[in-house]
Amino acid sequence: DVEPEPHSHSSNDAAWVRDSCCSVARELASAAFGCADLRLAPNKRPLMRVLQRAQPRGLARSAPRSKFDARGPGSYAITGGTGALGLAMAMWLARRGARHIVLLSRSGKVKEANLPLLEALTLAFEAGAKAFKAASSVGSFELVQCDVSDPQAVDRFVRRTSPSLLGIIHCAGILDDGLLASIDNQRLAAVAAPKSSAAWALHDALHVHGAPNLRLF
Repeated sequence: DVEPEPHSHSSNDAAWVRDSCCSVARELASAAFGCADLRLAPNKRPLMRVLQRAQPRGLARSAPRSKFDARGPGSYAITGGTGALGLAMAMWLARRGARHIVLLSRSGKVKEANLPLLEALTLAFEAGAKAFKAASSVGSFELVQCDVSDPQAVDRFVRRTSPSLLGIIHCAGILDDGLLASIDNQRLAAVAAPKSSAAWALHDALHVHGAPNLRLF
């Protein structure tokens, strides 16, 4: 194990995060494409355009991935489960045979705009049951109120469900797009709470309570 070097910056220090992101991007670009120039100046091409046209060195075309089998006597939990991304992931699991899905959200409710996705989830369960010839046991979902940015709320949920948890998909998040140069500490903290901070709370809770049947996180 390697101990990280101590630094005087907080993970909520926007300037430090911005510099770290640029440093990591340079390393990745150099390793994969032989180009460490991020081209951040306004009169130069953005890095992403360079990468989109480049062929990573030493990487062959990926082999087809095997289809994930979500069947099993247990539940999958999806944070941010009532949002569009969370419901899309729920449908992905349902079509692959998941028997029970817990949709976690801060409010425990589904916005009116996402109600059609909730109806589509029911159809996805039926499609999954048909695909695995289990039409007599169509899967189900439940809505659970849980603010995943609150470590105590996360701990309570994991403690209650850990014996039957098959997987956790972390979709919770706040959308606040912006250039790195324009992000301040307040915006960074607001975005980090339901994403990175919540992921760490899930990690801690799973470490404490365990999840013997966990397949994915």
